[in-house]
Amino acid sequence: MNHIVADGQIVIRSSPGTILSTELAALEAVVAFEADDLDVEEHLGWSVVTGVARLVKDPGEVARYKEGHPVPLGGR
Repeated sequence: MNHIVADGQIVIRSSPGTILSTELAALEAVVAFEADDLDVEEHLGWSVVTGVARLVKDPGEVARYKEGHPVPLGGR
């Protein structure tokens, strides 16, 4: 799963037909996102956040997110 942080939101790139895109986003379900990391030098770390899943449908918004988003795992 690939993600970026944009405008204070976590944006996750998911393929069409996945549970995330077809079920959770369609229902605007509350979801949790975990990405543990610890920067020993800066004494910073982060873990679990929650929020509402929604499908990004606006073509301009999709294009903007794709600019800052890595290619999905597997090159899809």
